[in-house]
Amino acid sequence: MENKESKKVSMATRSYIAGFFEGEGHIAIMGTNPVIVLSQRNPKILKWIQSRLDVGSLRGKQGPQRNCYQLRIQKKEDKLKFIRSIFPYCKVLKEELRIVIQLCQLTGKRGRPKGKSAKELLERFELRAKLCKELKKEKIRRRLLLEQEGD
Repeated sequence: MENKESKKVSMATRSYIAGFFEGEGHIAIMGTNPVIVLSQRNPKILKWIQSRLDVGSLRGKQGPQRNCYQLRIQKKEDKLKFIRSIFPYCKVLKEELRIVIQLCQLTGKRGRPKGKSAKELLERFELRAKLCKELKKEKIRRRLLLEQEGD
């Protein structure tokens, strides 16, 4: 899964970013597209990740937790670049990242389905459902780990 883009960044840096993503990040479904989100109270680490991989957009989160920043990776090319950079070092969210890659392959530049055939739309719908299922399992697993730590 490595490519030329990820070779510019050291293995240690990519490994660190993978661990940071698995601890402080998640994959959200916005409309019909997956979005990779990393959250942190201090924007410095998010700016550092953004500058190293040249992906995503940084924004402050609105609402009750105003001291929270997010690096959102929404563009197809950025998602693929990010995943290719960290994939070999991921342990927890590997299956979810595989599904995001598959979904990206079924979309055009703007995230819309490439083909309009019923078969292609069904395949995209099934992949999205599979991603939702994997994300739900991961959320439950993390909740159980937190409960075990509290006991």
